[in-house]
Order: sequence, then structure tokens, then C-alpha cells
Amino acid sequence: DISEESIEEIKKNSVEYKNIDVIAGDMNNLENTIKNDFKVKKYDISHATYALAYASDPTKILDAMRLALKEQGRLIITSPIDPNSLRELAKKLGNPLPKYDSIGRFPKEILEPYFRSYFYKVKIEIVKNILSIKEVDDVINFYRSTGYYSAKIEKDIIKYANLEIENKGFFSFEKNNFMIIGENQIFW
Repeated sequence: DISEESIEEIKKNSVEYKNIDVIAGDMNNLENTIKNDFKVKKYDISHATYALAYASDPTKILDAMRLALKEQGRLIITSPIDPNSLRELAKKLGNPLPKYDSIGRFPKEILEPYFRSYFYKVKIEIVKNILSIKEVDDVINFYRSTGYYSAKIEKDIIKYANLEIENKGFFSFEKNNFMIIGENQIFW
């Protein structure tokens, strides 16, 4: 994780486990981090959740993760897939987000071809999640925590959420996930 705070929290909560190695670092330097900082160099499972789509060079990171797998190892990546989150509403309310449009296409355009090229077995799971929120404050707190937050449409989001909560009792949106699992061939 890139967040020192997250790493400290994990360390604090995992004191009794001796097989956990936690390091703050940038995933763009994963190959060097594994080589220079991790005690263990080969893994049964390597995974990333909701991070790789935002990387500057995801293929480089995928290579580092794949090459660090044991012979029978598995690589698991979970990523957003469209429609996802409040981005659709933000676009509808006049805040186009072209830099985020590729994130929803990332699984099909980058992950799937990569996994089909390198793994013996590939499994894809697409999970459709509908988030329902009953309080406008919770909707706005969620929206403010996103990377695509824009103060210029916050009032419109509040208005839209209020209207939906009044009419249905909750505000809802899709937050869909794509999970791909690649397995190396087991040799006997």
C-alpha cells in the first residue's frame, strides 16, 4: 500500500502473525520492492484490488506480480467495470470525466488479453453490485471520497440524491466489479 497510515494500521492489527510482511510503497516499483524489501520472493497468490486500473504502467506491474508467483501460483485482479459508482451520475450532471472512462474498459482491454496470454487457466467473475444509501450525508461523504469529486456539481448530487430518497426511500447506484484469476499450469 502507498499509504503509511494503512501500513501502520495493518502492522498494529497483525502483531501476533509472524508470516506477514507489510511495506509502504508504490506499485509502480513493485519489481524492485519484491527484490529488495520483501523477505519472501515467490508466492502462491498475488492479488490487487481496485488499484491496477489507476497505474501508469499496469502491464509492468502485472509482469512483476506474475513473475513472483510459484510454479502453481495464481494471480487475482479485481477492478471496476462499467457502470461503476457515481461517475455515471456525475457525467449526467455535466461533469464529464474522460480520464476515468478508460477505467471501466480496463478489464476487457488490458486484463483479459494479458491473462489469456500468460496463464494456463483463466476464470472471470463479474459481480453487479447495487449500493443503496438512505441518508444524503452518506451519499455526499461517499462522493467526496472519490477521485472524481467535483465541488461544482455537489449541490446537484445532493438535489438528485434527496429526490431519489424522498421517492424511493434510498439512493442507489451500480458499483460493479470484474475479477480475473489466472492460474499457472501445475507440472507433475
